[in-house]
Amino acid sequence: MIKTTEYKKIPATIMHQITGEIDVEEIKHGLNNANKVINKVINKYGIFNLIIDLRGISFTILAVHKIWKTWLQNRLFKEKINCIAFIVDDSPHTRAEKELMDTENIKFFFDFDEGSKWLNDRYSINACKGTQ
Repeated sequence: MIKTTEYKKIPATIMHQITGEIDVEEIKHGLNNANKVINKVINKYGIFNLIIDLRGISFTILAVHKIWKTWLQNRLFKEKINCIAFIVDDSPHTRAEKELMDTENIKFFFDFDEGSKWLNDRYSINACKGTQ
């Protein structure tokens, strides 16, 4: 399942959740719907924060992961995203990713509430690259 919604608890924030086994058709449909939500938030705020909840995900084939990753690296999104909180399952692999990929504006969390709090704090102090 891919579900993308405006996260009303933090202004200008989108929650993108992916759970279960995801195949090519589902990723295409899910990303199409995600684009609609993102465009709506961009039109409303000009910028956005992103919570990506990947707990319990399984891409059926590597091509599905590649489609998702290419979508996430879209130039327009990169220009409009302030901060990203990745919510992931705790594993040796995700701990290694966390060590390699954590930056000032991108953080990995094993607990949803911690990631949400971080984004809320970042929004409150205007610490991300954009201005709220």
